[in-house]
Amino acid sequence: MQKYKIITAAITGNIVEYYDFGIYAVFAGIIGSLFFPSEDVTMQLILAFSVFSIGFLFRPLGGIVFGYIGDKFGRKKALIISMLGMSISTLCIGLLPTYESIGIFAPIILVLIRMVQGLCIGGEGTGSAIFIIEHMERSRISLMGSLIMTSNIVGTLFANIVAMILNLTIGINDHTWRYCFFLGAIMGIFGLYFRIKNKETPAFEKLKAENHQHKKMPVANVIQNKKYAVISILAIAASATSITYLVRGYLNAFLTDCMDYNTQDALQLTVFTLTCLTLLLPVFGMLTDRFGTNAILNFGAFCTFFGILPAWSLVVNTGGFTQLLGLFCISIMGAAMGAPAYPHAINSFPPAIRYSGIALGWNLGNALFGGTTPLICAFLFQYFGKIGAAFYLIFTSSIFIILRWSVAIYMKRLKRSKS
Repeated sequence: MQKYKIITAAITGNIVEYYDFGIYAVFAGIIGSLFFPSEDVTMQLILAFSVFSIGFLFRPLGGIVFGYIGDKFGRKKALIISMLGMSISTLCIGLLPTYESIGIFAPIILVLIRMVQGLCIGGEGTGSAIFIIEHMERSRISLMGSLIMTSNIVGTLFANIVAMILNLTIGINDHTWRYCFFLGAIMGIFGLYFRIKNKETPAFEKLKAENHQHKKMPVANVIQNKKYAVISILAIAASATSITYLVRGYLNAFLTDCMDYNTQDALQLTVFTLTCLTLLLPVFGMLTDRFGTNAILNFGAFCTFFGILPAWSLVVNTGGFTQLLGLFCISIMGAAMGAPAYPHAINSFPPAIRYSGIALGWNLGNALFGGTTPLICAFLFQYFGKIGAAFYLIFTSSIFIILRWSVAIYMKRLKRSKS
């Protein structure tokens, strides 16, 4: 029973932190107009998503910093510091004056705050997954890993639901959007309390009891001894996070600014897709426990490569049931790539360098390909129209296929040469 209390607390904290990080994307359109005023609405959106992407560019550095803390001083300490930093920076965005009030300083400060958020989130998702799976030991780790990915999505889903309720009640305007950031800071206090009450993982306690010492920084150890595992995880993150951030970061703004949907309809479609993804992730977690991570990852990658163009075509060219069917198919692709991701990564590293290894590989893939999804899709819209986003996901799924297979072939040849 104690284990499940720990898991619930860790998942709750993860939801709060991903709400704090993701609420920015929900209000990207209005943030663009307030902090990057321009007559060109598309350019406002591109600039707003550029700041969103900057947060992701700092995730690998956050992965190194929190990986060091997590491997040296404990998973619990890393997660507490991450939560504290995210809550404070979310509050700061809610309080930040706009361009009209303080001029160029407004977007500059916004960028700095998103850098801090990127550092903090760099240790969050992977850290929570490690924390839960090390507590569960070998018990259905794929299902447990899928629950962490689910909690990431739930954080974004909750952000969209809060925005939808705000829009239905007092309306979203130049001031009311800030309430959602204040709510995130308040939730962070509760998340911080749960994390402080948590116990450290048995795997780290065992390392501490053995007085385990690293000869080098954990990340140096990772690069020296596990670089191909890092490349493999980068490939998984590239495909998995580009799908999820198509939904979490781009869909709502795309529907309102590029498809001329009203705010409520766009939010409802985004909430529908995130709900499907939330429900499907545990299903694919159970399938991963049955068939293995490689089988499900390959299924997800090939489904995305061949299926994203027709699925996205249904989203942008139809309405009603067929549009929902397209969004549901995209959710299947995201769940198939997301559910096995953390379990596969955790099995790739020994406990002593696990936090650093996963945080480095996952955050590099996320920064280079996942977090830039809204920005790149906004650019592709200018050149390819409504269908442009599908081409980017074909690209990221092909990266997964090429890198993963290249690493697998190389490792087989290496084993043969040693035998």
